[in-house]
Amino acid sequence: MTDEKKPPPVPFEFDRMTDAEAIEFVKQLDLPREAFALAYTPSLTKIRDLTLTLIGRMEFSRLNERNRQAEVLWEAGIGRELGYSGIQAYLATIPEPRPNPDPKRFDRLVLADRRLQLHQMCRLLNVAYHLNAAAPLLQDADLPPVEFIWCQDGRRDHYRSGTIDERITDGERGMSAVEGLCLYAQQRTVLHLPDNLDMALRGTRRTTVIGEATAVMRRGVSGCTDLDFYSLMQMGPLCGFATCAT
Repeated sequence: MTDEKKPPPVPFEFDRMTDAEAIEFVKQLDLPREAFALAYTPSLTKIRDLTLTLIGRMEFSRLNERNRQAEVLWEAGIGRELGYSGIQAYLATIPEPRPNPDPKRFDRLVLADRRLQLHQMCRLLNVAYHLNAAAPLLQDADLPPVEFIWCQDGRRDHYRSGTIDERITDGERGMSAVEGLCLYAQQRTVLHLPDNLDMALRGTRRTTVIGEATAVMRRGVSGCTDLDFYSLMQMGPLCGFATCAT
């Protein structure tokens, strides 16, 4: 009879842990050595965010990620805006996560609730939205109202040159603006790199007088988060294209 490694204790209120408690929890996980080293990088002030990302990458099911992410969206007001009276009623509409089709490519599991309009999501998450609520938008695909998606936030091609076709390849699609907001709801520091990341959300676009523009979520000069639309020519090297598995 072989000795089976016991799982670490599961903190169901993980996002309320102190940094020291989070580090102790990380030590108990079978994380890759290079990923574990990141936990001690001084520039990363939000150790909880990093640890949740690593856990999501490993599909660490003992944390019941479905319930945790649903609670985050509920606390943001999304369930109430949809008309649900309590979190249990909202949770009943949330499906189970699907397996990661390509862990080397997609490192984030995100609950994408698409049942609200873009301007509603921005209001609830305190993201500045620079369009009229009635402005027509172009969306890439007809997708389920709510599902879990496996994605990457765009930092893989941060500072990388190349056309949009070279950045978004087979087996993936550009994330929509609502999906990007759902990612932002789960990890509010997703745009906080040492030199910041502008997250291009190619799945949501609009037509302008100079051509097609893509939704981009970014940190403004005052530190606030905003969502606006830019042409491919207007996007600088800080912009990374967020994608998800198809």
